Amino acid sequence: MNSSPDLGIGLPTPTPTDTFDLGNKLTQRLQDHIADRARTQHRIDLATTQLQNLFKSAPKRPRDSKIALREKVRKLERDRTSRSLPLSQEKALIRQIDGVQKQIRMHDDVERHQELIRRKKAEIESVKDALRTTNANISEIEEALSKVELAKRLGCSVSDLINREVDCPVEKLGRVIGKHGATIKAIEEKVGVHIDVDKIHGKIHVRGNESAAEEAVKELENLTLAVDEEIEVSAELITYLLSQHSDILSKIKDDNPDVFINVLAKITRIHMRGHPAKVSKAKSDFHSVQVVSKTRTLTGREVAIVVGKTGSTINSISDKHSVVIEVSRDHSEDDSSTLRIIGQSASVDSAIAEVDTLLHQNEDVEEMLLVDPMMKNQLLNNSGAG
Repeated sequence: MNSSPDLGIGLPTPTPTDTFDLGNKLTQRLQDHIADRARTQHRIDLATTQLQNLFKSAPKRPRDSKIALREKVRKLERDRTSRSLPLSQEKALIRQIDGVQKQIRMHDDVERHQELIRRKKAEIESVKDALRTTNANISEIEEALSKVELAKRLGCSVSDLINREVDCPVEKLGRVIGKHGATIKAIEEKVGVHIDVDKIHGKIHVRGNESAAEEAVKELENLTLAVDEEIEVSAELITYLLSQHSDILSKIKDDNPDVFINVLAKITRIHMRGHPAKVSKAKSDFHSVQVVSKTRTLTGREVAIVVGKTGSTINSISDKHSVVIEVSRDHSEDDSSTLRIIGQSASVDSAIAEVDTLLHQNEDVEEMLLVDPMMKNQLLNNSGAG
């Protein structure tokens, strides 16, 4: 005999092996109740139409009360029988009595009609009570069925399911829910839980097995407790972070997956959003990046040597040392340019060293030799060929 907790609808809590069968039973029971609800609603609609017709066909009540009319009949009868009257007067009294008795019968018709209306109202209220009971049963079965289906999806028994509640400031609910519920759905699919949001009271209800529920709570608290912070950094760091030759930004984002990071290049700031502790770590990671900028003057053909054909040389040095290299003209009379290298100190030094080596290997050498007049004439006669 299964001694596990009851689902609250007369069926025991299933184990993973019999969850499927119980799900089928609950589904069949739900369909039966839904069909019963439709029949009950039809009875209410029919009885309501009948009640409306009763109101429309209600007889008109006489102006005088029933008691007053009966007293009038007794007075007329007394007048008719207490003395001898001419036949014409007696007939007139009898006609009056018949008219008053007709009004009394109209009162009886009104009372019978009102009794029909009262009974029809009682019938409708009774059927509505039955409908409320059916709706309550449907809600209960749907709740139990959702537990069974969730347990089946998680591969556990219903008894393993727990509930967790997360407080959420109302102003943050939009961010937590996401566009068309996308954020909530993503968390549900990622960790395997069911999430309901109480928008009025700012509560988020999580249902799942213990490990999944706890993971979902952590995911949600990353949103509900999230703070927005900005740090001001140097222009060199911004340039370095956004360079295709540096993977520092990608690494920091990978190391802080729960923190939204946006580099605001125009105002040299970095915006972060997430759990306070996690934002603090991301800030620390950015502050730990020490970036320097060093320059070197290039003259003449040195620019072409450093840049290389279609930028091949400068890109190769940048990739090799993970630095940013910029070349700008100085607009000076000697037509020189400035080479600027941005990156972490050791990488910048090694990149400058490689540039120096490259320029040294490709520098032009000019020397002067003293020759006697005879050799000079001989060289000139041969067009300078030795």
